[in-house]
Amino acid sequence: LISTLVKEERVKEAARLMEEMLQRGQNPYRSVLSVLLRRLATMGDVEALSALATFLPVELQRQHSVSNLLCNAYVNSGRTGDILAQLEDNMPSWKERFPLGGVLGMLGKCPELEDRVHSLAKKYAAEEQCLVPMNAVWMHKMLGGHFEEADKILKDYPGMQDRLMFLSVLKHSRTADNEALARHLAQTVGQSTGATLNAKALAYGNLVEFLVARGRSEEALQILEKTQA
Repeated sequence: LISTLVKEERVKEAARLMEEMLQRGQNPYRSVLSVLLRRLATMGDVEALSALATFLPVELQRQHSVSNLLCNAYVNSGRTGDILAQLEDNMPSWKERFPLGGVLGMLGKCPELEDRVHSLAKKYAAEEQCLVPMNAVWMHKMLGGHFEEADKILKDYPGMQDRLMFLSVLKHSRTADNEALARHLAQTVGQSTGATLNAKALAYGNLVEFLVARGRSEEALQILEKTQA
């Protein structure tokens, strides 16, 4: 029923029904809950999304990336300042669930907020020893082709290298057909002393696939040989 309501654009009715189910302790299908939460975020319905979140256990919130969806909802409703204020004023509460993906999307839509978000990331790093916000800033720099600025962030915050999140950068290099981005990502992750072997394989593999797809197999082979040397 909830899926049908969402498909018929009766999203508020679906949200009310879902809230009633959660209040009764009933567990909805994961796929149904996911579709509803994402639609509410797209609509910018902060209130309905927040109401549902209060009934979801922490683990379920993580599985559905509720913090990211809530950030997206604020951005889509034109209330970016509100979510930024929350992130600034309640750092201890947000540090374990910082909406990295949501903030990255926010910077893509509102690049004029970069300085404010960068300042916020510095506060999280200094006061909460949380580097996730700075990771979002690093990814934004990479996506924008500002490689020197991105490299400086990693130099200033070497602890980021141990758990550097870069999948959004990798995916963008593919969809945007951006060789410079794919190459710099491979160099950055490959030369990192803190990156895992899996992370390095992912970054180099992306570049190798990029080159092979363009008929540059010899160059791709040279890169593979270097990584195994």
